[in-house]
Amino acid sequence: MRNSFAISLILTLAVSDVVAIVRLERNKTLLDEARRMLAPVSSTSAPPLFGYTLGPDELLGGPINLSTRPDLLTTVRYPEGDHSTLIFVNRDGCPYCEQNVEGWRWLAEEARRRDAHVKVVVVDLFRTRQHDEISAAIRPDARIIPNPETILSHHFYQAPITIAVSPDRRYRVVEMGVLDHNKMVKFIGALR
Repeated sequence: MRNSFAISLILTLAVSDVVAIVRLERNKTLLDEARRMLAPVSSTSAPPLFGYTLGPDELLGGPINLSTRPDLLTTVRYPEGDHSTLIFVNRDGCPYCEQNVEGWRWLAEEARRRDAHVKVVVVDLFRTRQHDEISAAIRPDARIIPNPETILSHHFYQAPITIAVSPDRRYRVVEMGVLDHNKMVKFIGALR
Protein backbone atom coordinates (compact mmCIF):
# COMPACT_ATOMS: atom_id res chain seq x y z
CA MET A 1 0.00 0.00 0.00
CA ARG A 2 2.77 2.39 0.93
CA ASN A 3 4.74 1.51 -2.18
CA SER A 4 1.78 2.21 -4.44
CA PHE A 5 1.17 5.54 -2.67
CA ALA A 6 4.86 6.49 -3.07
CA ILE A 7 4.84 5.45 -6.72
CA SER A 8 1.64 7.39 -7.31
CA LEU A 9 3.12 10.47 -5.62
CA ILE A 10 6.35 10.23 -7.64
CA LEU A 11 4.41 9.87 -10.90
CA THR A 12 2.19 12.83 -10.03
CA LEU A 13 5.23 14.99 -9.25
CA ALA A 14 7.00 13.86 -12.41
CA VAL A 15 3.97 14.67 -14.55
CA SER A 16 3.56 18.07 -12.89
CA ASP A 17 7.27 18.79 -13.52
CA VAL A 18 6.89 17.89 -17.19
CA VAL A 19 3.82 20.12 -17.46
CA ALA A 20 5.72 22.97 -15.78
CA ILE A 21 8.65 22.55 -18.19
CA VAL A 22 6.31 22.54 -21.20
CA ARG A 23 4.61 25.71 -19.90
CA LEU A 24 7.97 27.37 -19.31
CA GLU A 25 9.14 26.54 -22.84
CA ARG A 26 5.83 27.81 -24.24
CA ASN A 27 6.17 31.04 -22.26
CA LYS A 28 9.75 31.50 -23.51
CA THR A 29 8.54 31.01 -27.07
CA LEU A 30 5.72 33.53 -26.57
CA LEU A 31 8.15 36.01 -24.99
CA ASP A 32 10.62 35.64 -27.88
CA GLU A 33 7.76 36.08 -30.35
CA ALA A 34 6.57 39.22 -28.55
CA ARG A 35 10.10 40.66 -28.56
CA ARG A 36 10.41 40.09 -32.30
CA MET A 37 7.05 41.80 -32.87
CA LEU A 38 8.05 44.80 -30.76
CA ALA A 39 11.47 45.32 -32.33
CA PRO A 40 12.07 47.54 -35.36
CA VAL A 41 12.14 45.42 -38.50
CA SER A 42 15.42 45.16 -40.41
CA SER A 43 15.36 46.59 -43.93
CA THR A 44 12.39 48.87 -43.24
CA SER A 45 12.82 52.61 -43.46
CA ALA A 46 13.91 54.37 -40.28
CA PRO A 47 11.78 57.45 -39.50
CA PRO A 48 13.47 60.57 -38.10
CA LEU A 49 14.01 60.78 -34.35
CA PHE A 50 11.81 63.47 -32.83
CA GLY A 51 12.20 64.52 -29.24
CA TYR A 52 14.34 66.51 -26.86
CA THR A 53 18.03 66.58 -27.73
CA LEU A 54 20.55 67.05 -24.98
CA GLY A 55 23.85 68.50 -26.09
CA PRO A 56 27.14 68.90 -24.18
CA ASP A 57 25.89 71.94 -22.22
CA GLU A 58 22.82 70.09 -21.00
CA LEU A 59 24.84 66.96 -20.24
CA LEU A 60 27.17 68.88 -17.93
CA GLY A 61 24.48 70.77 -16.03
CA GLY A 62 22.09 69.71 -13.32
CA PRO A 63 18.55 68.36 -13.71
CA ILE A 64 16.55 69.71 -16.63
CA ASN A 65 12.83 70.46 -16.67
CA LEU A 66 12.10 69.74 -20.32
CA SER A 67 8.77 71.58 -20.24
CA THR A 68 10.69 74.84 -19.71
CA ARG A 69 13.15 74.12 -22.54
CA PRO A 70 11.18 74.07 -25.82
CA ASP A 71 14.43 75.02 -27.57
CA LEU A 72 15.59 71.42 -27.00
CA LEU A 73 12.61 69.91 -28.87
CA THR A 74 13.79 69.04 -32.36
CA THR A 75 13.87 66.46 -35.13
CA VAL A 76 17.18 64.62 -35.29
CA ARG A 77 17.78 63.72 -38.90
CA TYR A 78 20.12 61.06 -40.13
CA PRO A 79 23.33 62.35 -41.73
CA GLU A 80 23.40 62.96 -45.45
CA GLY A 81 25.78 61.07 -47.73
CA ASP A 82 27.44 57.75 -47.11
CA HIS A 83 27.19 57.77 -43.32
CA SER A 84 25.61 55.03 -41.25
CA THR A 85 24.11 55.68 -37.84
CA LEU A 86 24.25 53.60 -34.67
CA ILE A 87 21.42 54.08 -32.19
CA PHE A 88 21.66 52.84 -28.61
CA VAL A 89 18.33 52.74 -26.74
CA ASN A 90 18.46 52.64 -22.96
CA ARG A 91 16.13 53.08 -20.00
CA ASP A 92 16.78 54.07 -16.41
CA GLY A 93 17.23 51.18 -14.02
CA CYS A 94 17.77 48.71 -16.87
CA PRO A 95 20.48 46.25 -15.75
CA TYR A 96 20.91 44.97 -19.31
CA CYS A 97 21.61 48.51 -20.52
CA GLU A 98 24.37 48.74 -17.93
CA GLN A 99 25.75 45.41 -19.17
CA ASN A 100 25.84 46.84 -22.71
CA VAL A 101 27.85 49.96 -21.85
CA GLU A 102 31.27 48.46 -22.64
CA GLY A 103 30.01 46.93 -25.89
CA TRP A 104 28.28 50.18 -26.84
CA ARG A 105 31.45 52.14 -26.08
CA TRP A 106 33.49 49.83 -28.32
CA LEU A 107 30.88 50.00 -31.10
CA ALA A 108 30.73 53.80 -30.85
CA GLU A 109 34.52 54.05 -31.25
CA GLU A 110 34.42 51.69 -34.24
CA ALA A 111 31.53 53.65 -35.75
CA ARG A 112 33.47 56.92 -35.50
CA ARG A 113 36.48 55.29 -37.20
CA ARG A 114 34.13 54.47 -40.08
CA ASP A 115 32.63 58.01 -40.16
CA ALA A 116 29.31 56.72 -38.80
CA HIS A 117 27.20 58.74 -36.42
CA VAL A 118 26.20 57.68 -32.92
CA LYS A 119 22.91 58.52 -31.20
CA VAL A 120 21.71 57.57 -27.74
CA VAL A 121 17.97 57.34 -27.15
CA VAL A 122 16.83 57.64 -23.55
CA VAL A 123 13.34 56.16 -23.20
CA ASP A 124 12.47 58.00 -19.99
CA LEU A 125 10.88 61.29 -19.10
CA PHE A 126 13.84 62.39 -17.03
CA ARG A 127 17.54 62.64 -17.39
CA THR A 128 19.15 60.40 -14.78
CA ARG A 129 22.61 59.57 -13.49
CA GLN A 130 22.56 56.25 -15.40
CA HIS A 131 21.85 58.08 -18.66
CA ASP A 132 24.62 60.57 -17.95
CA GLU A 133 27.08 57.73 -17.26
CA ILE A 134 26.11 55.89 -20.44
CA SER A 135 26.36 59.07 -22.51
CA ALA A 136 29.72 59.94 -20.95
CA ALA A 137 31.01 56.48 -21.89
CA ILE A 138 29.67 56.53 -25.45
CA ARG A 139 30.04 60.25 -26.30
CA PRO A 140 27.17 60.32 -28.83
CA ASP A 141 26.59 62.94 -31.52
CA ALA A 142 23.12 63.42 -30.05
CA ARG A 143 21.24 62.20 -27.03
CA ILE A 144 17.49 62.10 -27.52
CA ILE A 145 14.58 61.79 -25.12
CA PRO A 146 11.94 60.74 -27.67
CA ASN A 147 8.37 61.94 -27.78
CA PRO A 148 5.59 59.30 -27.75
CA GLU A 149 5.28 59.27 -31.56
CA THR A 150 8.97 58.45 -31.93
CA ILE A 151 8.67 55.65 -29.38
CA LEU A 152 5.79 54.19 -31.41
CA SER A 153 7.30 54.70 -34.88
CA HIS A 154 10.64 53.17 -33.90
CA HIS A 155 9.19 50.48 -31.60
CA PHE A 156 11.29 51.67 -28.65
CA TYR A 157 9.19 49.72 -26.14
CA GLN A 158 12.00 47.83 -24.47
CA ALA A 159 15.61 48.44 -23.68
CA PRO A 160 18.34 47.83 -24.48
CA ILE A 161 18.05 47.99 -28.25
CA THR A 162 21.00 48.48 -30.57
CA ILE A 163 20.25 49.58 -34.13
CA ALA A 164 22.39 50.17 -37.22
CA VAL A 165 20.79 52.46 -39.82
CA SER A 166 22.26 52.41 -43.32
CA PRO A 167 23.09 55.56 -45.31
CA ASP A 168 19.82 55.09 -47.24
CA ARG A 169 17.94 55.29 -43.87
CA ARG A 170 17.05 51.60 -43.59
CA TYR A 171 17.42 49.49 -40.48
CA ARG A 172 20.38 47.19 -41.24
CA VAL A 173 20.76 45.37 -37.92
CA VAL A 174 18.45 45.44 -34.91
CA GLU A 175 19.28 43.60 -31.69
CA MET A 176 17.38 43.65 -28.42
CA GLY A 177 19.07 42.67 -25.17
CA VAL A 178 22.67 42.24 -24.14
CA LEU A 179 25.21 42.24 -26.97
CA ASP A 180 27.69 39.41 -27.31
CA HIS A 181 30.76 39.31 -29.54
CA ASN A 182 28.90 37.83 -32.53
CA LYS A 183 26.23 40.53 -32.41
CA MET A 184 28.86 43.28 -32.23
CA VAL A 185 30.61 41.83 -35.27
CA LYS A 186 27.27 42.02 -37.13
CA PHE A 187 27.03 45.73 -36.28
CA ILE A 188 30.56 46.45 -37.46
CA GLY A 189 29.74 44.69 -40.73
CA ALA A 190 26.64 46.87 -41.12
CA LEU A 191 28.65 50.11 -40.93
CA ARG A 192 29.95 51.39 -44.23
